[in-house]
Amino acid sequence: MESEDMDQWAEREKLTPETLRVLKGEGFDSLEKLSQLTSADIDTLFINTNLLTKQQCLCLKKAVERMNTESSQGQADSGHVVSSAGQQSRSGELEAIIRFVLVGNGGTGKSTTGNTILGAKKFVVSRGLSMETSKCEMHRGTVLGETVEVVDTPDLSSTSEKQIGEALAQAAACMPSGPHAFLFLLSLSRRFTKGEVAAYQRLIALFDEFVTKYMIVVFTGGDDLGPECTINDILVKAPPDLRSILETCDNRYVVFNNESEDRGQVRCLLDVARDLMQHNGNQCYSWPRYFSFHDKTQEEISKRIAIVTNLESKSMKHFKQLQDEIKILEEKERSVSEKREEERENKVKGFQFCLQGTFQKRKQKDEKLKLSDLSLGLSSMFKLYD
Repeated sequence: MESEDMDQWAEREKLTPETLRVLKGEGFDSLEKLSQLTSADIDTLFINTNLLTKQQCLCLKKAVERMNTESSQGQADSGHVVSSAGQQSRSGELEAIIRFVLVGNGGTGKSTTGNTILGAKKFVVSRGLSMETSKCEMHRGTVLGETVEVVDTPDLSSTSEKQIGEALAQAAACMPSGPHAFLFLLSLSRRFTKGEVAAYQRLIALFDEFVTKYMIVVFTGGDDLGPECTINDILVKAPPDLRSILETCDNRYVVFNNESEDRGQVRCLLDVARDLMQHNGNQCYSWPRYFSFHDKTQEEISKRIAIVTNLESKSMKHFKQLQDEIKILEEKERSVSEKREEERENKVKGFQFCLQGTFQKRKQKDEKLKLSDLSLGLSSMFKLYD
């Protein structure tokens, strides 16, 4: 529906101009988008953020409820059924939307994983060293009987601040109600490095600490696993930083083999997501408020990136300092070891010299004894002849 229809609807429902302005500012610029809002969404998006008063939200809830009721009556006449939760269904089959946002470093397989979840090639997959995903993109599909929306995002660690701002704005626009889960991708095909830690830290900085309550770690490259190397074997030997990331999201993780057509791994993800949704009271993640103030978004992003970049710089500086200290210790240890080896060799040489001297003295003594014995023998023999 067009924006004009929404204006007429707001006027008919006696919503205040402020309510209408806030709705459009938050990306709800059509009746179709408004119809997806639940009472809980309205509380989270507008009351908890102080964008609207409780009275304005109450009027909005009633207006949306009446709109969905009118829509459901029209759909019932057309052979459609609407559940009590306002979720449309065809042929008696209920649809429940699960919303995912893919995040992580480039090369972890975000786009491919999105295609695996949807069971279709919706996202363009990068080839070689190029990164195809330069902006946010959303696709929807029916996955194992459930409606799933997936938003793919660019690598937030390597794009410019302007691109990051545009990407976050796109993500919020694609999914105004917010996601049910952020899928943080890590690849089993490569080592866990400081780059992955930086991606996680940037995610927290650009959003907030609450994002971990909606986070599921997805390990791609599951085709590298087997009976002799399971995910448990890898996690037992995982570095402290990886274990810390898993702990922050209550050890929610799944393993994906994007080379396989096995839908069991997707079912596993949906089960974990459903448990997470239930744990969060079926509330979606609320985008940070600064996403809404477009003139301040870039400034806020620059500020947040500067903070995390400073932390990354300090971390790298500290890491280099530790490396230098380790190098100095190794040099000292090598010097001490060489000195000890030299002392040992000198002791061995001294011992060998002593042995050689003792041997020479013994040999000389033996020779003297032999000469003495020979002399005595000759003397005795000469006496006999005399």
